Amino acid sequence: MTQTPDHHTSRVHSLTRSFYRQLRWHYLYLRSRGRIDQTMRINPADITFGQKPESQFPPKRFYGGYREGDWDLETIPVESHLLYQSYVQHFIDGDAWEHTPFFQFAMQSIENGVPFRDEYDSMNGLKLRFQKCDRLYESVKKDGYKSNHQLYAAGIIQNKLELLDEVTVNIARDKTIILNDGWHRFATTRILEIPEITVRVCARHSSLER
Repeated sequence: MTQTPDHHTSRVHSLTRSFYRQLRWHYLYLRSRGRIDQTMRINPADITFGQKPESQFPPKRFYGGYREGDWDLETIPVESHLLYQSYVQHFIDGDAWEHTPFFQFAMQSIENGVPFRDEYDSMNGLKLRFQKCDRLYESVKKDGYKSNHQLYAAGIIQNKLELLDEVTVNIARDKTIILNDGWHRFATTRILEIPEITVRVCARHSSLER
């Protein structure tokens, strides 16, 4: 079959993107001394603390290295986090999302003229976002949890850089494991009592380097 110019251009762009992603991944892998691809298995029930939003490390900028400071003391009990409480309220108690504290927090931001997460600026948009949470929950409940590493290995995820978007944890100075990012997936697996999930280490306290 003869390819049209548009089809050929699209394929070239696709191959270029794929090559760039692979090249970027290998660069980050070398820069991080391989830590970017280091994962560990945890039981979500064993994680009792998460980072406060202001002490969280952006997963796409931190690759498992050592970080100074008191960030490992700036934590919040998992069960007191608004998002986790909202998941319990919705999936266990059966309340509508609109009645949960996390939804109300997001709506307050919108009403103050600040789009929630720079993306959702209306009640309808927010409802669509929380419908994704429902689909995630039902998917994990039916088929179990699949990490991004598993999805990439199975060919379901094509972009290797999405491995950066794994659920991430940090390791405190006393070696406590702290949830960093991926609260939606974490809350889902914890409520469903999934015994083990794959996570990526985002940061380690500098005192562990010695």
